[in-house]
Amino acid sequence: EMGYPLNIFTSSSDDAEFYIQNYYPFPSFFACFGNNAGVVTHGEDFVSRLQENTSIGSASSFTAAVNGGLAFPIIQQEDVYTEWENQVGYVGIKVEHQGNVHYGWVKLGMNADNTFTLYEYAYQASPNTSIVAGDRGASALSDVSKTSFSFYPNPAKDVLNLDLNGSFESVAIYDMLGKQVLFVKPDSDTQSLDLSSLTEGVYVISAVSNRKTLTEKLIVE
Repeated sequence: EMGYPLNIFTSSSDDAEFYIQNYYPFPSFFACFGNNAGVVTHGEDFVSRLQENTSIGSASSFTAAVNGGLAFPIIQQEDVYTEWENQVGYVGIKVEHQGNVHYGWVKLGMNADNTFTLYEYAYQASPNTSIVAGDRGASALSDVSKTSFSFYPNPAKDVLNLDLNGSFESVAIYDMLGKQVLFVKPDSDTQSLDLSSLTEGVYVISAVSNRKTLTEKLIVE
């Protein structure tokens, strides 16, 4: 599936519960896949940008993937839904695990071109129990900031150099339609990527580490 996987209880991007999908200039989605995954929404399935300390639980309004289906709540759509544009906020989520519902949050920043920064996310370890956005207490927290990567030069031409801080399973580059155009499994903390096959334009580089996904904008000249 095209997009950037967010794994809560799963370990593989092939069965991730959520995908953050950037289809700029078309609508971008916080897609819900397996395990009755859902996102707090309002209106016509627009992802709500929650403030810190907002309660997320059974009383929240979710758009969810039920009975093996899929759901595609909109994060951002040019001239239609721009609540997230150049903002940082919290996405309320829920996911089913071993027959129980766990509520959680994702701290997300969106740019005007729909590239995003995933800061951290957490879920309530106690099943069927609400959580407040930003709560780092009785929850299972994944702090993305503890794992980082950098790359240079940017803009790049034929070669892109990676510096990886942490254990990364994969690094991928996507075009603005969400199509994966390059994929590698790093074997060291430093890595060089051959970009000679890519056309000029704007891309998204995505690195996956221990179920966490980090993304940045990349310009190829």
